[in-house]
Amino acid sequence: SKETLEKKMAYESQRMVTKMERQAELYWFSQWEVELQKKDAAEKHDKNTALSSVDENGPLDPLTDAQRSALREAARPAKGCKCGSLSHEYVNHPTCILYRDVRQYCIANSIRVANDDGSKKGERMMRKKQYVMMMQRKKNAKNATEKASIDRFIKLRAETDATKEEAEFVLEMEKIQGLKMKKAVLLAAHYGDDDDSTLITTSLCTLVLSAVASLMDRVPEEGPQVVLENESKLAVGEKSIMEDDNISKQVESKMDNNGSITPNQHSPNSEDDSDDDSDDSDDDDSDEEDLPLNSLLLQNNNHSKRSVPAAATKTKSNSPPPSKRPKLQTPPPATTTPITVNENKKAAAAAVPSPYFLAEILKHVSETHGHLFQEPSHAAFAWQQRHRSTLTSPLSKEVMFKGNPRNPGVLSFEKIRFLLDEERMSRLRDTWQNPKKQKMQQLPSQQVNSSQPAVDNDTIERWNDEWIVTHLASDAMTGLRHEIDVLQSLGLLSITSNGKLVLKQGWEKHSPQMVLQEMKSAWGSTVDVHNLFCVHDGIKKSLERKWEHVVGGWRFSSLEEDDGMMDDDEELVLEEEEYRLRKRIFTENYNDWVSEKSGMGEFGV
Repeated sequence: SKETLEKKMAYESQRMVTKMERQAELYWFSQWEVELQKKDAAEKHDKNTALSSVDENGPLDPLTDAQRSALREAARPAKGCKCGSLSHEYVNHPTCILYRDVRQYCIANSIRVANDDGSKKGERMMRKKQYVMMMQRKKNAKNATEKASIDRFIKLRAETDATKEEAEFVLEMEKIQGLKMKKAVLLAAHYGDDDDSTLITTSLCTLVLSAVASLMDRVPEEGPQVVLENESKLAVGEKSIMEDDNISKQVESKMDNNGSITPNQHSPNSEDDSDDDSDDSDDDDSDEEDLPLNSLLLQNNNHSKRSVPAAATKTKSNSPPPSKRPKLQTPPPATTTPITVNENKKAAAAAVPSPYFLAEILKHVSETHGHLFQEPSHAAFAWQQRHRSTLTSPLSKEVMFKGNPRNPGVLSFEKIRFLLDEERMSRLRDTWQNPKKQKMQQLPSQQVNSSQPAVDNDTIERWNDEWIVTHLASDAMTGLRHEIDVLQSLGLLSITSNGKLVLKQGWEKHSPQMVLQEMKSAWGSTVDVHNLFCVHDGIKKSLERKWEHVVGGWRFSSLEEDDGMMDDDEELVLEEEEYRLRKRIFTENYNDWVSEKSGMGEFGV
């Protein structure tokens, strides 16, 4: 029953989430142990390092990438370091855990890091300045007030130098994390003045576009020759039309050579046969006679919905006598009905993305931005959907103000990659390249009794992989499938017949304005010089080449269009003031609707 199926699906979903969280926990514990082992090995070779206990250097529990990122962005405490340790103050200290993963990555890949000695260099500078301070006191000291001033100046100078060294070290670590480790450092940026600044967060739309562009670079162009059912029908229909056209040409050529009447000629007795009919019927008959044979077949198939032989052999009462026109040979019956161009477009629109490409996008977003991407608030989610909507008709408030189906603020992509291991990805890729492997196959022991079909374990695993990817991309988990549908309807993404996701030709023109605002304030080439947001370079270059930021808005550049330059009247311009005004009005209306729906009045009663 329906209730049983829903309970079963809920149980399987919960079991999958529990398994994902367990695998994530085991992964972080194993990574933490590896870091501690490498740290202890490094300390044995360093006699100057006196602090080796874990509790003095930071927390005992392992840190995830999301927790590390949150500690890195936190403010400096009054005492100690951001990591929670009281043994040092700056993150470039050798025992600090905030950038220990990047340090060990550099050691494993033989990457030389500038200013990696951290506190050692700071200590040398402190000793040098202390020596200068003592010499200054001996030479120029006159009273205690002057000595105190000199001490404060030297201490401030040392703190300034240490802060500068820390900033240089952090920038070096962030560049390595973004460019080498392919892991985003930032996902939001403040735009505007300090008094009136706005936090611009990279949306899921940008992350999906970046992931698709990355897949287009990694996945080769060739793929399985999967042809949709409608496309195969179209090919068969076109083939039958070509055969009918060749047959009609051969028949007409034979009639011309024998001196018979061609379809474009009329017999002398045709006027007598058509006296009882009207002039309109004569025109219709002459038009049908002038049409080639393949056009008559198409008309009969589309209107009368009869088979080709029946349509071809039936004649009208006002047609010329059969004795005065040689009987045309009936072409062989077509097995399928020819498909029109509109039906072919519908078939292309009905293409669905392959589970393999959905899994690749899920894994890419999880590994690159999963530790930073947080689900937007209900108001922000509703605005993103309304801003990108192509509907012009008014919508109900329940539909227009529909909030985020997931909990705002959660890291929905953080742990997704732990379910998409190499074994599962290999099966998904093999299924995409060989779709027949996923079809039902009977076991050899049960082939005798065909009334009870069974499948082998490999096929069951492939079905299970597809179900897991479908659930991970659903609205309950990440909302990736809905985002892909939205981008496809906007004309940004295209799905090939074999399920591959690609950027559609001319996708830049259909980009939402919110993506352009993000590029301007967050991850554009001018503001994100070191690619700390890890947005694909192809997305940046394409948008920056097509869209020009002018005073007060954006202007689409059509210099590379195939049809030439665009006229001034047809120029596409997006105004920033209008965008901000629409967003502000929508947010206010959303808050009013939520307050009214919750029973909250103007005074909170």
